[in-house]
Amino acid sequence: MKSEKESHSGTNPNQASNSSKSNAITSSVFGMVFGVLISGIILWVKKITPMEEKIEKMTKEKEQLSVQLLQQNNMIQTQVEQSHFSWEKHWPKVILAAGAIILSLIGPVFVILHRWLDVRFMLDLSRDVWCMSPFLCQTILPSYFLYVGLSIIALIVLLLFAGPKVNLPFKASFPFQQSKINLSRQQYIFSNVIGSIALIGIAVDISLALFFGRNPGAEFAFYILCYVVFCYIREFSWQEIYRHIKSIPNWVIPFMIFLLGLLGFIQAAYDKQASMLIPLLLLGAGLVFLIPQRKKIPLIMWISLGCLLLFVFLIGSWRYSVIGDEYAFLGHNKAILSEENPFLFTLKNLLNPKTMVHGKFVYLSILPNIITMEMFGSTNFGWRIVNPLLCFASLPFFYLFIKRFMNRRMAILFTILMTGSHLLINFSKIGYNNLTGLFSLSVLLWLTGKALDVNRNFGYTLLGLCLGLCLYSYPAILAVMPISLLLLLLYNPPFKSKTSTSQWFLLIVAFFLLLFPTLVEPDYWADKILESSVASSIVSDHQFHFFSNLLYTFFAPFYAPEDTHFVVISFLDAISCALLLFGFGSILKQRKNNRFAWFTLLSYLFLFISLGASRDRHLPSATHFFLYLPIWWMIVVYGIDYVSKLLFFDEAFTSKIKPFQTGLMITIVALNLFQAYGMSPQHSKQYYSVESLLLRFFQQVERENVEKTLDFLFITDADWNIFGIRDMQHAYQLPPEDDQLQRSPIFVDDIEPDLKDDPHWVALPIPENNMGRVEPKMVKMEDWALQRVQDHETVIVINPLPADEYRVVLENTMLENDRQICELSSGPDEGTRLTMWIHESWMWLCPVNGGWKRYW
Repeated sequence: MKSEKESHSGTNPNQASNSSKSNAITSSVFGMVFGVLISGIILWVKKITPMEEKIEKMTKEKEQLSVQLLQQNNMIQTQVEQSHFSWEKHWPKVILAAGAIILSLIGPVFVILHRWLDVRFMLDLSRDVWCMSPFLCQTILPSYFLYVGLSIIALIVLLLFAGPKVNLPFKASFPFQQSKINLSRQQYIFSNVIGSIALIGIAVDISLALFFGRNPGAEFAFYILCYVVFCYIREFSWQEIYRHIKSIPNWVIPFMIFLLGLLGFIQAAYDKQASMLIPLLLLGAGLVFLIPQRKKIPLIMWISLGCLLLFVFLIGSWRYSVIGDEYAFLGHNKAILSEENPFLFTLKNLLNPKTMVHGKFVYLSILPNIITMEMFGSTNFGWRIVNPLLCFASLPFFYLFIKRFMNRRMAILFTILMTGSHLLINFSKIGYNNLTGLFSLSVLLWLTGKALDVNRNFGYTLLGLCLGLCLYSYPAILAVMPISLLLLLLYNPPFKSKTSTSQWFLLIVAFFLLLFPTLVEPDYWADKILESSVASSIVSDHQFHFFSNLLYTFFAPFYAPEDTHFVVISFLDAISCALLLFGFGSILKQRKNNRFAWFTLLSYLFLFISLGASRDRHLPSATHFFLYLPIWWMIVVYGIDYVSKLLFFDEAFTSKIKPFQTGLMITIVALNLFQAYGMSPQHSKQYYSVESLLLRFFQQVERENVEKTLDFLFITDADWNIFGIRDMQHAYQLPPEDDQLQRSPIFVDDIEPDLKDDPHWVALPIPENNMGRVEPKMVKMEDWALQRVQDHETVIVINPLPADEYRVVLENTMLENDRQICELSSGPDEGTRLTMWIHESWMWLCPVNGGWKRYW
């Protein structure tokens, strides 16, 4: 039974092993198939997923592209709609713009017709109506200014009530946050030592001046310098001072080297005796170090450099050789440079308030000119280059001032206008010291803005010292100084807070330090008071003088009543005069909550009286009115922005604003150049003196490269000399040698000249055939002079023109020596100013009928 049971229930071992193998194979095959299937699915999914993502991405890009195309279509449609100007929508604005432009151009057009085109009937236009006012009739303004005044009033009213709104980027306020001062104990001790030296020294000098009458000298300037150092190191730590030194741009020194080389190169172009080697070396060295830094140099420096080149142009021309009393500055500066130790002389007189040149100007006001003459020589270039350099140095300070209160674009416009000013182009070529006042004003305004912006006590100390130094500059700056205080009052009045009170106190203390020497010198203020209209003896009718000068000052941008100092017709060009009116409209539209607009307007009104009505001059003069230029040009800049908004009011024209302003600036500069170099010579013929016409002849001889040396003999009356001509010869180095200019007086009848030597006289032959015109007088000449008359290489200059009784004797002597008459005049159809007798072989040098070979 067991065996049967076993036979039914048990398995064959072979069968069991075969079955297990079959199951394993089946499982392996199934696993392989399943794995392949899963792997295939995974691979398929992985392959499909990127395709879906790619399709999805492409779909999104297509949608974005559709949106962009739709936006572009909308923009194109909008531009098309905007480019289509709607007259029905904008006709009031068009009429407003056209009317404003016409009203603004009435004044400039009338002046152009009168002064440029010489339309004579303009003088009597509405004269009867003009003279209905006795006051207006007494003024020298043409009667057409009745229409000019009415057009100005109408334009201002139109802009005020109907003009567009203006939102210029003026500086509204300053943060006025005081910086913390962290000074080390050693710095406190050092500052106290410096401060003690300054305090004791200043106290001693003031005591000596008050009790012993001793004027403060060079040591007083040293004590003030110690006070400045004390204030500086007391407020800034050593780390801050080091950062200040490190902040000096790397391009400054190479730029100065390049500038010196450029000036030397220009000097060599005007002065053939100057060396060209050193300037070329400086130019090369400056360029080597400057080219890597060229991108870091601000645009204003290139504009200033262009200003310098423009102002130096024709600085050696005969046209600017003589204007009046400027040669007194040349002689005085030469006398200082001939001192045994000019540097010691400068230290002694640095803060000397005693007037020197013409009894008006103190030493510090002529110091820049002495420096340039020491650097470039005591010739014409070294003497006159100081004024273009002062203008060059003024522009960056004006730029920083305008930029701080407005923006960079308007600051650039301002500096371009200043560079192209025909007033500065011509006036800067005169050897006066007046433009020290313009430089002082630029630094003063820049320091005022800097003090407000930085809000440090040291800034107010520097501002006070700058105000004090203005007392030693050109005297007219005293009439402009208060506008700096006006700006402070508008932004940081003295009793606004304890901080502002202390800052104003520091300003007053610093100003008093430089004011004190003038208080102990009574002549200083006496001279300044006499220049006012109230105390001047040349003003008889004070009431008429005051109000007539107000009127002249108001119209001065349009019309200069007197052509003086090579500045003619007007103080601004025609387009700038029109823009000035729009600038006033801009200021009046922003008069609410705009401090800088108020500063501009109040400064204009203040200078209206201080520079115009209160001066002792009967008429506005370029010698003072160049100080008005910064305010005028600021208002013109406002006008440029305002007229742009008035003309381009529609969005379709927005892109044309910049090209319009660029074209406007180019036109303004071109007009100024034409007025400076085209109109000025035509209106300045009365200034072309005997000396300037002689220099014109000297320069013509030099340009013609005459191989032989020409000498000049002046035959004059006993009371006429050639001192002025010799001064001009030394300045221009023409003729090159001193002995090429000689003078010999003539002896008529019994009136013998008072001479140091006892000359040997030779009687000139009396002409036999006189045609009975006059009865010749006996004329005697020195024997050496008669020998020069017989010399063909000597030009005889007879001045002043003698009387007819003995002129015929001189003319007869000249004709006998083969000489012909050469008459010098300022131009064709102008009267004879000087008579020369030239040998017939040199007559080709003489101008024909007043027409010179070279205009300049």
